[in-house]
Amino acid sequence: MDDASRAHAEQDAQSRFRTSKADRDRSLDAIHLLEVHAASAGPGREEEWRASVQGALETLRAALSQQAENSLGPDSLLSTIRTEQPHLCPKIDQLRRRHQAVSEQIDELNTELRSVAERAVIDIADIRQTLDLIATELRYQRARESDLVYEAYSLDLGEGD
Repeated sequence: MDDASRAHAEQDAQSRFRTSKADRDRSLDAIHLLEVHAASAGPGREEEWRASVQGALETLRAALSQQAENSLGPDSLLSTIRTEQPHLCPKIDQLRRRHQAVSEQIDELNTELRSVAERAVIDIADIRQTLDLIATELRYQRARESDLVYEAYSLDLGEGD
């Protein structure tokens, strides 16, 4: 590989890392926003609470959708690792399956929140517990992805999180 090709490859790699980091930052910000809204007072203001949580949940879903779209592309960081280091394919597949599962959980909760709005009955504690489980799973996935990238490139993707 000549110097120009090597420089281009390095630039592509840095671009993949930046995109992945930006996606991770966006989803972490959305998790924090959701936690702020979920922790706000609910009794006596159930509809406002539900609406704010639902808005934050939709922000999280959008961030995760963008992250998934970027990570599935052929030039994404995970796709590149998959190509360059096939022994890591099972870990990448597991990450992608778990990401899909948590996205489905978010969609189900969003549907439930819309349904609750129609019935005017809401169990804030149960919804908070579900939100906590989702946030915990997303943090687990973030750590697994950081470990995977470090294993592939000895680069700490989670640095500064």
